[in-house]
Amino acid sequence: SLLTRDECDYVICASAPLMTPSQVVDPEKGAADHAQYRTSDGALLGLLDLDLTLLALYRRLARAAGVDWGHCELIGVLRYRPGQEYKPHHDYLPEDARDYSEVRRAGQRRKTLLVSLNDAYEAGATVFPDLGIEHKGRTGDAFVFANTDDAGAPYPETRHAGAPVIKGEKWLL
Repeated sequence: SLLTRDECDYVICASAPLMTPSQVVDPEKGAADHAQYRTSDGALLGLLDLDLTLLALYRRLARAAGVDWGHCELIGVLRYRPGQEYKPHHDYLPEDARDYSEVRRAGQRRKTLLVSLNDAYEAGATVFPDLGIEHKGRTGDAFVFANTDDAGAPYPETRHAGAPVIKGEKWLL
């Protein structure tokens, strides 16, 4: 119950016109690209997209994750339609000699906060196969997990997936 139903609807309305097919960072190209293992649509709410309501929510989301809001990424919203999914992946960022994900410049993605913006869909849970956890929150519910330890070492067991939606649309912040 981190966000109210009205706040969730507000985020959906603010992000819906910005939706585009989701992308992933391709290490070979060193840039974002489309991949068959991530078939959702997504939107980032940039600084120019934030009104006072969204700014207040942004700060509340950061507090809930235990992170200073100045160290957070932009708000990302995902929409999964029937058949869309995000196959198993990690949220921590890989660092290599090219540092295409800019870990050295921007820092590691240490935590992930997921908020269910709706619950009127079938299947589509967030699944952690290595931990035996499935999560499908109710509207406004939040789920936080650490991607790394305090020193920045990745937790490989946080590999997770957005299971395919069978019916309806799943909206996730």
